[in-house]
Amino acid sequence: MVKNTTGGNKAKGQARKLTVQPVSSKLRLAREEGELYGKVKSMLGNGMCEVLCIDGKPRLCHIRGKFKGRGKRDNFMTRDSFILVGTREWEDDEAKVVKGKTKLPNCDLLEVYKDGDIERIKTSVKMDWSLFIEEKKSPSAADEIEFKENADEDEHREIMGSYEEGKSSIININDEEIDVDDI
Repeated sequence: MVKNTTGGNKAKGQARKLTVQPVSSKLRLAREEGELYGKVKSMLGNGMCEVLCIDGKPRLCHIRGKFKGRGKRDNFMTRDSFILVGTREWEDDEAKVVKGKTKLPNCDLLEVYKDGDIERIKTSVKMDWSLFIEEKKSPSAADEIEFKENADEDEHREIMGSYEEGKSSIININDEEIDVDDI
């Protein structure tokens, strides 16, 4: 039993299991047939996420318990994270349509890569990574918003110029007469 030197409630239970273990600088690469690199498309919750694998197929990734709870701190996954997944050999690897819904093939999470590891993987593993590289879109004219100060002030004066309180309750807009009192 570990000697309780710090004291407090349940301190003895925390003595050995939460010690900091040395971080391995060894990079985990795909070394078996069923292991694929992937990029997270969306987090679905309930321990699952949708992954686009290097072979171009979307898969439903199940996040194992090792990557949850305390293990989540060092293996945090978000959208566009690079991961290593293992396909399930005992299941069919094709998407199925059941009752009008597409069921993706399943896979399991094996490794979550940090941003620094991604470049090391791309240089060490010779594959076509163009599937994961997103092209930067140039903003189009429809996407841009232009703000102008007092741009419609003249138009507003024309419309409201004909309407003065007490004189007339009819406004002319584009040759249409609108009665303000009816609004």
